[in-house]
Amino acid sequence: MYLYTQDWISGTRGLSMQQRGIYIDLLAFSQCENGRGLPNDIEKVAHMIFPFIKNQKKQTELFQDLQYVIKNKFVVKDNRLFNERQHAEFIKGLDLSNKRSLARKKGLVKVLSQQNANNTDDYDNDYDNEDYINKFENMWKEISPKIRKRSSKPKAKQKFLRLSNDNKDKVLSTFPVYHEEQGEFTKALDRFIANEMYKEIPQPLTLEQEREEKQKESDYLLKSRYDLYLKTGKSFNLSAQDIREAEKKFGKKKKLRVLSLGAGVQSSTLALMIEKGEVPMVDCAIFADVGAEPQSVYNHLEYLKTKLSYPIYIVQWRNLKEDIISAAKGKFTAFTAPFFSKNIETEKKSMLRRQCTASYKIKPVQQKIRELLGYSKGERVQKDTKVEMLMGISYDEMIRMKVNTIKYIENIYPLVEKAIRRNHCINWIKKNNYKTPPRSACTFCPYHSNTEWKRIKENKEEWNEVILIDKMIREQEKFKNLKSGSVKDLLYLHRDCKPIDEVDFRSAEEKGQGNLFEDFGQLDNCEGMCGV
Repeated sequence: MYLYTQDWISGTRGLSMQQRGIYIDLLAFSQCENGRGLPNDIEKVAHMIFPFIKNQKKQTELFQDLQYVIKNKFVVKDNRLFNERQHAEFIKGLDLSNKRSLARKKGLVKVLSQQNANNTDDYDNDYDNEDYINKFENMWKEISPKIRKRSSKPKAKQKFLRLSNDNKDKVLSTFPVYHEEQGEFTKALDRFIANEMYKEIPQPLTLEQEREEKQKESDYLLKSRYDLYLKTGKSFNLSAQDIREAEKKFGKKKKLRVLSLGAGVQSSTLALMIEKGEVPMVDCAIFADVGAEPQSVYNHLEYLKTKLSYPIYIVQWRNLKEDIISAAKGKFTAFTAPFFSKNIETEKKSMLRRQCTASYKIKPVQQKIRELLGYSKGERVQKDTKVEMLMGISYDEMIRMKVNTIKYIENIYPLVEKAIRRNHCINWIKKNNYKTPPRSACTFCPYHSNTEWKRIKENKEEWNEVILIDKMIREQEKFKNLKSGSVKDLLYLHRDCKPIDEVDFRSAEEKGQGNLFEDFGQLDNCEGMCGV
């Protein structure tokens, strides 16, 4: 009989202690009737559960409590008394027992049919496997006498030999471990096999795994003491050798010098100047891959890897191109890029907020810097930590210089300090016989000038992709107005707010007009990170 303690507590709060005792007695007698319930005769029921009491007053009190319990906790069916919850659980258990019995019969028929169809199947081969029989016998000898008494050796052996070889091995390796841990509470071996408990118990560790686990424990203890040492200055039984070992394994770097690499003209020049010793060496370079650079940039990045002695880490937060396509389909409505927009009614032009630089360029670089310093997510950086981040911004782009918003990171501008302009970079590259770097910017960047768009148009594959994206983003804003689904503004890649394949990219001189800014390559740049 199952006793659901929470239901019992909540269901008997209205009963006195004496009534609860009568109730539990009635349930126990009813359970013994195997689902037949109690007789619908209060005199007979009273005779079953009450001892003979001479005190008439006590007898009357017990009889009244019995009537109250039967009235509130039992129902009459087929002229018998039943507790509804108890009877429902009995029926459920009976159904389960019948299903198991039927399943066993079906399983036996299936096994017999398989044996008759093929006398050389795995079952017979396993059953006759003397090696496993010997292993089973050895395991049985190791079981304590008390546990052996609970088990049926023939049953356990039969069930064991019916298992696949893999499961036999699991039983042989896990049961001794289970027996050692549980002691006298160990289940019978035949029940252990039948319940497939060998699948739940972890396999014993190999010698190599044991050594690894011990090393992890040792490292954890060393790290804990080392962290306390850093916070308090007290050694906590750490020797000088322990501290040196901990610094090597877990120490937080206090200083780091990093190049923010865009693989464009300026940052490539700076990277190669560092390699040649014209700018002090860095610990590494970090390239933030937005997933939308021209193929020429990725090719040049591979070229730089062959020329630089310091490591280049490639990091990525998300794929910008895929996010733009998802946003155009309404699957990523939180995304915004600095597209040009034109109001349908007023034809007023404007530009959307840009988040691509902060999210896709700056964020993954900062995360990598924390990783290189030895900090996990959410861990506070120590006060005396200092990171120098070299930026590939030239003297003619001084307007893009910024102070880093993270206190421990200082932006350094070596090209500005040396008064090196973009054309100086190209001349330096040629003078030193390096490949001329491409412009590093997304193929569909709205900041491209007409000169840059013309250059992209020369690459048919990239140009077709630009046309496709330009068409896809046209009615993107409708997904942000789900109530009406209406479109107030149309989006474009070009500042003329025309489909990109309809824009006239001729220069001002070609059009017979004057434009002082046409030849600068880009209208603007993304927060000092793109196009360098």
